[in-house]
Amino acid sequence: VKARGDELAVLEERERISKELHDGVIQSIYSVGLSLQGAMSVVERDPGGGKRRMDDAIDTLDNVVRDVRAYIFALQPKSVGERGLKKAIEELVKDLEVNALAEATVQLSDAALEMVPETARGDFIQIAREILSNVARHAQASEVSVSCAVREGATVVMTIQDDGIGFDPVTVRRGHGLTNIEKRAERIGGHLIITSGQPKGSVHTLSLPGKRDRNG
Repeated sequence: VKARGDELAVLEERERISKELHDGVIQSIYSVGLSLQGAMSVVERDPGGGKRRMDDAIDTLDNVVRDVRAYIFALQPKSVGERGLKKAIEELVKDLEVNALAEATVQLSDAALEMVPETARGDFIQIAREILSNVARHAQASEVSVSCAVREGATVVMTIQDDGIGFDPVTVRRGHGLTNIEKRAERIGGHLIITSGQPKGSVHTLSLPGKRDRNG
């Protein structure tokens, strides 16, 4: 059942990325082409207007590059494998810094990561990946923090906070990305809370019963 769920999640993610590439990146590139054609048609009689159109095209291309970097980040291999949970999260954060041009801080408790059940680790790292991917694509953040600690005896809490533009999780249109994150959290017995950051940005908090909670 879990394998089938993983397969469906992968298919949904591919469908989402395909749609976003078509609706976002491809349409933006098409818009750049139109802007450049327009600039060429007016540059001789209106140099200022032509320059403004070219500046707009450059800004759009900068955004396209940022979006493509974010998609590359989201499509990288997802297995924890032999790297271990801590190394996998650190690599995700390092990729975020490169692809989203954001400065990140990481505080990961070894004790907390050891308490993540083996059967939950694949979804745990994928939740972190999808949250960071959303931050890279939408938040326009300059600073991101990722932490993992033990709370209330045996509850593992992972917190990902950014200083970006933020969003209202109640009213935002719920695409496949956010829905997948919530489904993964439920599947491993966890709970995800999304709140507004202070003074700006967003905070994603995943709470998960640790091994001792499950065993005792």
